[in-house]
Amino acid sequence: MKQLLKTSLILLVLILSTNLFFLQAQNLIVNGSFEDNTGIPDAFGQWWRVNNWDNVNGSMSLDAASPDYLHTAASVAATLPVSNLGTVNPFEGDAIMCVAAWGNDFANYREYLSSTLSEPLAIGNTYLVSFYVTNGTVADYGGVGSNGLQVYFSVGPLSQITTEPINITPHYVHPVFYNTEWQQVTFEFTPTQNVDQITIGNFYSDENTELETFVTVANPYSLYFIDEVSVQLNSFPVSVSNDTSICVGASVDLFAQGSDAYTWVTADEPDIVLSSSGSFTVSPETTTVYNVISNNFTASVTVNVFEAPEAIDLGPDVWLCVDDSITLGNEIAGITNYVWNPFNVGPTFEVGEAGTYWLEVNNVCGSARDTIVINQHELTLNLGPDTALCTVSTYLLDANINLPNATPDIQYEWQDGSSNPTFTATTTGWYWAAVTDTCGYTVRDSVWVSISPSLGLDLGQDAAICAGNTIVLNASIPGINSYVWQDGAIGPAYVIDAPGVYWVQAENNCGATERDTIRISTYNTTFENGLSDIMGICATTESATTILDATSASASEYLWSNGASTASITVQAPGLYWVRMSNVCETKTDTVLVQPYSCEPPQPEACGLVMPTAFSPNADGLNDDFKPKYYCEITNYELLVYDRWGKTVFTSNMVNKSWDGFYKGQKCVMGTYAWYATYQLVEEAETTGEIVISRPQIKKGAVTLLR
Repeated sequence: MKQLLKTSLILLVLILSTNLFFLQAQNLIVNGSFEDNTGIPDAFGQWWRVNNWDNVNGSMSLDAASPDYLHTAASVAATLPVSNLGTVNPFEGDAIMCVAAWGNDFANYREYLSSTLSEPLAIGNTYLVSFYVTNGTVADYGGVGSNGLQVYFSVGPLSQITTEPINITPHYVHPVFYNTEWQQVTFEFTPTQNVDQITIGNFYSDENTELETFVTVANPYSLYFIDEVSVQLNSFPVSVSNDTSICVGASVDLFAQGSDAYTWVTADEPDIVLSSSGSFTVSPETTTVYNVISNNFTASVTVNVFEAPEAIDLGPDVWLCVDDSITLGNEIAGITNYVWNPFNVGPTFEVGEAGTYWLEVNNVCGSARDTIVINQHELTLNLGPDTALCTVSTYLLDANINLPNATPDIQYEWQDGSSNPTFTATTTGWYWAAVTDTCGYTVRDSVWVSISPSLGLDLGQDAAICAGNTIVLNASIPGINSYVWQDGAIGPAYVIDAPGVYWVQAENNCGATERDTIRISTYNTTFENGLSDIMGICATTESATTILDATSASASEYLWSNGASTASITVQAPGLYWVRMSNVCETKTDTVLVQPYSCEPPQPEACGLVMPTAFSPNADGLNDDFKPKYYCEITNYELLVYDRWGKTVFTSNMVNKSWDGFYKGQKCVMGTYAWYATYQLVEEAETTGEIVISRPQIKKGAVTLLR
């Protein structure tokens, strides 16, 4: 079967480079804008809510390939403009459709969007096919462009079992496409049989699908948002001149071909006939739109009128502050071509660096150029190297800097608040200066000046370390020649991992020496957590309480999950409680599950699992993983966790194994995950005392992953 196929992108071009349009074009796509529906979507995959569209396989299950219906009035995942599939506003109206042409999670995964035409296409006629497409701004899924934007026309609907590609040769294949803005795709199609069904999607296998990653995301997909689908008869007997540009005073010949009657008018004065021939010459003084009317068709030609560019002025040469910028140029009426050096496009150029810049503007009638020089300096300050004085008792520090084009507005500030360009140091210590220029830009520098005999050696106050930890003593002072520690070690730094008395002796360039000593002791801070794993509280008495006591002789601070800071708390309700105990050396966290029980009469403690409803794997020691609490012996245990797509992200047969919020080494996204647990209880029979295993128990629910 031979098909005639022509393609074009972005502009709706009927005969390339003309402005011809027809008056009564009928769209053979029913509900091409997806606005007509049976209800607003409230989840992904609800293609079936859109009238006159289907997904080829007819399945409403997310396990099958189901395009997504998105709407501005939708809730949860299917809402616009922001959804998990991306951020996009409809091209028109309130609704769009989303088709997956490729997915990283599944091999050969394809979604198709299909519609029955309002009438079959006539053999031999040429039809114009058009739709708008974008990839939107990437969210959890997307980021990949492909050549999977394809169209196929068929007699009757196509068939897809679940998610596999439909193995046919498409009538239209767009090259690898990726754009965050709406673009119009158009092509001409001439059928060789009376086709009545259009299908949009990727008919290639993964092997033949070309892919290119534009944005890296956790779930790479090639997703296409589609709006305003149209199939129209394309039969135009008349062609006209292209739009053109002339200079003031020039003329141009306009023509129309393909008919035996023409009426030329201007768009501004449609009642004044300018000519009734196929061609005529015009000399407009300003840009003018000419319309030619033939039979039932109207075409337009725009004649743009330009004057030669006037002289441009970028202004005088300027001096630019560091970290500042200046905008050169401005938009000039009638100018569309701006050439900058260094390279830039557009009528303006934001400049932040020194250099010579010029702008040349031109149109069909001439050109003009202007040049500007941008001067700039970088403010620097250097007070010199750290210095040790041996024979004098004063040292002159100079903060004067040589600024090009400097003014008396330069300001100086020293560590003592003085504002002269120089400062005389008379004692050992650190000295600094700050210099501020006319732009308000400030630079600083500091220097150590050592005046004998004082070196300023100081190891600090006596200190203590935690058992097993170390502390680094740093005796570094600028201008010191040597350091010797109590055990003969040399250098300004010394690592201590045991209690004791330590000293260092330093000598400067002048031969002056000083010694300082420090005593290091050890904290005795080890403590044990004291909470039970499970505690009970009477469930049949409203005023029942229980005391949670975490008292430890080594703890200096307590923080409970309810905000209390005492060693023990009294609770009135069941639940999971935690306490964080800390001292100067360590912090430990313990949890206790307060479980309700019947106290009239006393009953055995219930067996089973308790699953948390949320966890946050951020390594803060609180709810970092997801696992059950259990109160008696468990056997034949299995836990499964699923994401919103139904994919298993965690499984375990060990009751003490927890989920850390990762899947295949990658962080799972925040959200709600379903879980399903099966297990059996190991119990003692009341009559015989034998150990028995209960029938299989099932629990299921949801947990929220927070980050």
